[in-house]
Amino acid sequence: INLPASRKLSAPAYRELDADQIPELRTAGGSLIRVIAGAVDGVDGAIQEADTEPQYWDVRLPAGGCEYLALPAAHHAAVYVYAGEAQLGEQRRPVATHTLAALSQDTQSHGVCIRAEQPTRLLVLAGRPLNEPIAQWGPFVMNTHAEIEQAIADMRAGVLAHAQ
Repeated sequence: INLPASRKLSAPAYRELDADQIPELRTAGGSLIRVIAGAVDGVDGAIQEADTEPQYWDVRLPAGGCEYLALPAAHHAAVYVYAGEAQLGEQRRPVATHTLAALSQDTQSHGVCIRAEQPTRLLVLAGRPLNEPIAQWGPFVMNTHAEIEQAIADMRAGVLAHAQ
């Protein structure tokens, strides 16, 4: 997860979750939503991150399933289909397996309607944009090329902070 410039050099963190630590929501339409981060219909996910307010949901739709998933209005979002295929919104062609689809920011609605003709599994990923420049190289995400060069030099010198 990208961090705002003010937190870029904070100590790294890692959190491992067992499957039973991820809250689930069974919808009236028969879908199962595993709420990894963020929240869906009042079900809070296992991870809550204030900087970008990420939404990370593992969605399993049954054959013939249809769900409308609300997203925060200011978030950028994408859907990654990893089994089956899904039709998003008014799109005529379904999103195929192993395909990432970026969602447009529609000022009229704040979410996505997902339909599946066959059993389908997908990830819904969204986050509040930071509106800061992004420079990226390998695992490093900073705001400028100079910061990337410094991170690489720190890594090579063995002076990066270690996760607690």
